Amino acid sequence: MIIAICGPSGAGKSTFQKLLGLPRITTVTTRPIRPGELQGVDYHFVDEVTFDNLNLTRIASFAGHRYGVGVDVYEDAAGSGTLHSIILTPDACRQINLDYGDKVLVVAVQASRPVCAARIRDARGGHEACKRMLDYAQMMQASTDVAHLIVPNDSTDQDRLRVAARVVACV
Repeated sequence: MIIAICGPSGAGKSTFQKLLGLPRITTVTTRPIRPGELQGVDYHFVDEVTFDNLNLTRIASFAGHRYGVGVDVYEDAAGSGTLHSIILTPDACRQINLDYGDKVLVVAVQASRPVCAARIRDARGGHEACKRMLDYAQMMQASTDVAHLIVPNDSTDQDRLRVAARVVACV
């Protein structure tokens, strides 16, 4: 089974995924690596030419960067008999849900606009926070529309998020 996680920037998707403690499906991106991220763990960071030459599916663009997943990765995860997690856009979550149905649980991690903005500002600086918040309302609505389960994450206390991760991991 695949747990597909979506939500706006700064909502806590990566934190939720880490708390799940499940094997992760690592996506490929043309986005530059950020401080603290690891190649092959957080993403497979590649340039545009390499990206174009890979056999990828679920290709999406966000904030001027491209994201994709190896064609065989979903099949392997869905048929493995163990839970896997992946962070995707709402559109990619909708598509994976259509393709794999009962082998997918879509979880939307959501937080209020001010909380998301503060988290992004703290992690990445003010300018990027402003850019990302332009997409906030659209991402919140899209993730709500596609989700089987919504996990609110406005609190700075991660206890609520930990409980939600434990519940989801029991699926």
